[in-house]
Amino acid sequence: METGNPRGVHPVHSWQETLPSTTHPPAPGRYRDSGVPLLTEVAVDHLENNTIIQIGIVVRDVEDAATRYAQIFGVPKPQIVAIAADSFANTHYRGQPSNAWGKAAFFDMGAVQLELIEPVGAPSTWEEFLRLHGEGIHHIAVRVEQLEEAQAFLAARGMPVVQSGGWDGGRYAYIDSVKQLGAMLELLKFDRETSRQ
Repeated sequence: METGNPRGVHPVHSWQETLPSTTHPPAPGRYRDSGVPLLTEVAVDHLENNTIIQIGIVVRDVEDAATRYAQIFGVPKPQIVAIAADSFANTHYRGQPSNAWGKAAFFDMGAVQLELIEPVGAPSTWEEFLRLHGEGIHHIAVRVEQLEEAQAFLAARGMPVVQSGGWDGGRYAYIDSVKQLGAMLELLKFDRETSRQ
């Protein structure tokens, strides 16, 4: 198993700052002082936020894939970063602690960010996807303010958490929504405001 920070791969401590900004008004339940009831105070039949901020694609070789995407879309090739166990504190994969990590490239493509992920090392949702399906769309991501409530809402509809963890600035959860939506959902919860949300 590969460990550490491979040459040319940079830590991911600030990748969330590259997420596209959203100009949509706050979804119901986002702020405790807004006068709008929280998700836990109302019967909900949908997620609090329906703005997709990221599409994640699992690839075998992120360097090669990033080069191809940059050429096709005529954009600069982004820096390859490590999404590693030391950055993603308390990572759990299928209910068990995991040292899952990978290499990633983030492209800002208008209102949506494109994330290319190459799984490395320990079992993870990315490694499982690549093994079972090959390269392709792994997830669509939405930003949430109430991560636990969103997870419970989806779990009650047959969409459990597959992998979860955190980074310096927030937490994430991958939801197994493949049967219902054709791809996984990623819920992103930010602990503090970033320059690009």
